[in-house]
Amino acid sequence: MNYTDDQIQTAIDEAIEATSKFPFMAADSAFAPNSWDSEAPERLAIARAFLAALPKPEPDPYARLKAYAEAGARIRLISTGFDEKSKWYQKPQKFAFVRPYSEYEVHPDDLHLCPEYAPKPPTPWTLPTPPTGHRWHREDWTQGMLPDGYRPLLKDEPWLHGDEILRYNDWHVAGQHEDDAIGSPTTKQKNHCRTRRPLPAQVNVEPAKDQPTQSQQVWTPKPGDVVRLKSGGPKMAVDTVAEPDEHREGQLVYGCFWIAEDGRPQAFKLPAVLLQPAD
Repeated sequence: MNYTDDQIQTAIDEAIEATSKFPFMAADSAFAPNSWDSEAPERLAIARAFLAALPKPEPDPYARLKAYAEAGARIRLISTGFDEKSKWYQKPQKFAFVRPYSEYEVHPDDLHLCPEYAPKPPTPWTLPTPPTGHRWHREDWTQGMLPDGYRPLLKDEPWLHGDEILRYNDWHVAGQHEDDAIGSPTTKQKNHCRTRRPLPAQVNVEPAKDQPTQSQQVWTPKPGDVVRLKSGGPKMAVDTVAEPDEHREGQLVYGCFWIAEDGRPQAFKLPAVLLQPAD
């Protein structure tokens, strides 16, 4: 409890008048009772220091239930001891609150009567927005499918060793199944795929109109170029330029060759939008 200086001074004056010493002063305290009269100019400071050292009272575990009872909420015992719930009571005098706090419940329709204790509505979850010019390979994600640090793979983004795939209601690490085709691009029809890899880099500054800049020029890989995915991964050599891919809205795809971590050669056709020159 916080006391004002006026309240403390009044208590001191009353204590002096009644006993000539501070009534709560311990005999072995820094300010012994026999020195109280000699400390008249400092009595207020002494009293404040003494009160500040007192232990704070424990919070009332039934404060929430008492507030709801006073507000007219219906409260009942969850169990009466016979595996049955008691009836709802709505009058404060009906509640002695002698049972453990966890054995009482407030009627769900009355929780609004005490806004300070009412449960906060959960914050609605929304799928994070993909980078400009991209979209996720699937949109039917839930919050539980994307723990902190995870993101969905982008559409047409190849999945790599360490990414995770949802199969039979369980997450599996890409590359641990004999049917896993590392480097295969994600599509809307494929299983949910998530990763901890960073998103591909993107240009956030909009260039001025009618003034082409280097960022507006389309980079086109050539056979023999060394490239890598914008989202990371190993260096790859461009082998061939294939025909437009009908599954990628007519984009040209490039044959890329690389050596996987296990030493096996890998090859896959990738669109230029996912590639960048290897530094």
